[in-house]
Amino acid sequence: MMINLLLLGILITLPNSTLSLAASVVRVSSVHSSDDVRALADLRFDEWIAEAYGEEGPSRGAFRIATAEIYQERKDGGATAFLARLHDKAVGAAELSPIELHGCETANERQGRNIYLYATDVVTARTHRRMGVGASLMDSIEKKAVDLGASQLLLHVEKENTAALNFYRSPAMGYGDLSKEVSDGLDLDLLAENAGVKGQLLLGKSLPPGRANQRSGGGGFGVLSGGTKKKPKR
Repeated sequence: MMINLLLLGILITLPNSTLSLAASVVRVSSVHSSDDVRALADLRFDEWIAEAYGEEGPSRGAFRIATAEIYQERKDGGATAFLARLHDKAVGAAELSPIELHGCETANERQGRNIYLYATDVVTARTHRRMGVGASLMDSIEKKAVDLGASQLLLHVEKENTAALNFYRSPAMGYGDLSKEVSDGLDLDLLAENAGVKGQLLLGKSLPPGRANQRSGGGGFGVLSGGTKKKPKR
């Protein structure tokens, strides 16, 4: 039996045994130490900055400093960054965040039962694609979201990125168009503005109940004080 794996823009076909082996050696953990933050910065620099901007972009050292500042600010706002490692090498990263959802719940939704979180900045090293890194990252994000009591996990994808859309929409991943209940309960334009992704397609996934999946009043986990917005990538 073969499985089609569509990961970050690349469609390949792998045997079940190969896919299971790849997933078994990818280790995902949350970012905690200064070494973790440095590894996160270097991965993002290599995948987002070096090839796209060359010498016109920021230096690696400057990008590390900026990443550390943004990481701490977003951590203080409730976000959790994750690193995927393969044989101790950082090969992927992603973030789970409530920040983009600040102020997005409508009055009706604040009285409802949905609790939202947002997945962002999913990146896989180009040298380690086709190895289950993206799927392992999303699995860890979803488990963390469930632990935090979220009932809905949202993410944006560029409309032209057919490969990524197929990956997230695949039965294995389970993301799809928002239900009327969810779309009516959120200000989707404000969410896109907060996330800096206007014009991209919003997908969602219902999560199973977790141990913390109870509202304690007024707005739920997705609402933060202070209205911190996501800083753009540098």
